[in-house]
Amino acid sequence: MKIRVFKSYDDIFDHCCFAWKRLTDQPSRIMSAGLSTWALQF
Repeated sequence: MKIRVFKSYDDIFDHCCFAWKRLTDQPSRIMSAGLSTWALQF
């Protein structure tokens, strides 16, 4: 795990948007998490 120090709120926001876009570009990753055994227990 890497500790990050951001210069501003905008830097944090940009990083979060980049991470979200990267995740949503991989729908199979989201599906696999939702279909895992532990998730189906809920």
